[in-house]
Amino acid sequence: MNWLNKVSSFLRNVRAEVKKVSWPSQSEVITMTILILGMVILLSAYIGGVDLVYRQIIQQILSL
Repeated sequence: MNWLNKVSSFLRNVRAEVKKVSWPSQSEVITMTILILGMVILLSAYIGGVDLVYRQIIQQILSL
């Protein structure tokens, strides 16, 4: 029965900690999601552009 007491105590502690969490509002979640998606799109475009330039440079070098 000792393990049952430990599990029960653990779950009580988890519940107490979850009550302390500062949850974001819905508008904050939406704003951060849009910001992250925008950054992903920008970073993808940048990496794609760099890849395109490097590919062209390597093709020019190999065709010599």
